[in-house]
Amino acid sequence: MNFPTFGRPGTILSTLIPGSFVLLNLIVAVCYLANWEVMGGIFNDNKYFVILLFFCFAYLIGIILKLLKVQKADRKSAEFLVKRRLKKWKKKIKKIKKKRTDESVIQKKIDKIKNRKLPSYLTDEFPFIKWIGVVADKKLPSGAKIFYAEFWKPYIRNRKESNRDFFNLCKTLILEHSTQFAQSIFNMESEVRYVASMYYSMRILIYLAPVVILVSLLCKDWIVSVIAFSLLVLYIIAIKELLKSLRLLRIKEVTEIFMMTYALKEELAPFLK
Repeated sequence: MNFPTFGRPGTILSTLIPGSFVLLNLIVAVCYLANWEVMGGIFNDNKYFVILLFFCFAYLIGIILKLLKVQKADRKSAEFLVKRRLKKWKKKIKKIKKKRTDESVIQKKIDKIKNRKLPSYLTDEFPFIKWIGVVADKKLPSGAKIFYAEFWKPYIRNRKESNRDFFNLCKTLILEHSTQFAQSIFNMESEVRYVASMYYSMRILIYLAPVVILVSLLCKDWIVSVIAFSLLVLYIIAIKELLKSLRLLRIKEVTEIFMMTYALKEELAPFLK
């Protein structure tokens, strides 16, 4: 059985899902704030037209979400992962301090944790060329390390600067020289854009939910209040999970592109020099 995939970044599915999610929540909120019966009557009288309008507007919202910068969401993801890691280190320090052992031993362990450095993929801008060097050095064959030093390392910039032009050149060359890798690149791009779009859609909805909660409390509609509050909590959890995933997906994307350029080094070397 063939299941639908997100495919290219411009495919309908990866655009329609985030757009439909936002629009559906907006419709439910408007129906509640306005009048269920009136809105229900409009739908029953124009069922097919309303469905057509829904998909048109959902697609439009999906396109708008896709136009929002992935880079901004990616930075938020990195910030979230950094805070998460620092919290873990603080917890470890607290646990060490509680242990009944020699003070010098405790201090050594604490200093060891404090002296740890964050991995460059959390501090550098996309496409994390410095981190690819770590991957090539520790996880890939020696040939990959030589290839990195010759073709990728010269493009390392200041950590606050990006070098997306070189990365985009690598992708373009791969697409022109290998149809086998093309679909993988499109799928990775689409997955990143989909997660970023869902993040932005959740950000919109966490501002909508409190409005519904406030109105339902004023109307003493406790069931709606509980449902809206539950959805708000769910959206906040979803935002955290999306932030946890986005930077890691981008690292995976860059690592895969590096591996593809290495696999096609004979064909691509003249263009990368």
